Amino acid sequence: MTEKQARCTVCAKVLETDGTICQACQESIRGEAVGKQKKVGADAKKAMKKHGQKPPTK
Repeated sequence: MTEKQARCTVCAKVLETDGTICQACQESIRGEAVGKQKKVGADAKKAMKKHGQKPPTK
C-alpha cells in the first residue's frame, strides 16, 4: 500500500526526521527572527535618544 510521508509545512519537502518543519526552513525562519529582533532593538535605541533618554548598556 502507499505510506503517507510527512512533509514540511513550509516548503512541502518530504521530512527525513521527526517534526513538522525541515532543517533548512527552521534555519531560515530563525535567521529572519534574529534579524527582526536586532532591528527592533536598534529602533528602540534611536527612539530613546530622540526623547532625550540614555539607552541602557550591557
